[in-house]
Amino acid sequence: MAGMATLEVDGVRAFVMVADHRSFTRAAEALGITQAAVSVRLKRLEERLGHRLIERTPRQVRLSAQGEIF
Repeated sequence: MAGMATLEVDGVRAFVMVADHRSFTRAAEALGITQAAVSVRLKRLEERLGHRLIERTPRQVRLSAQGEIF
């Protein structure tokens, strides 16, 4: 159970950093983890919430409507 709570905090932290930096790369640098780890944490958070929070395109990263609310 403790692992689940930690994962959620990590996921929220990853989301906040991606939202602030509008970049997975810069979010990863700020968190001191890999870009892949940011993606995994965010994906797990999105799956848990049942919504996509970040819209990703090759050129930009932006909040989805649900991401704005979250």
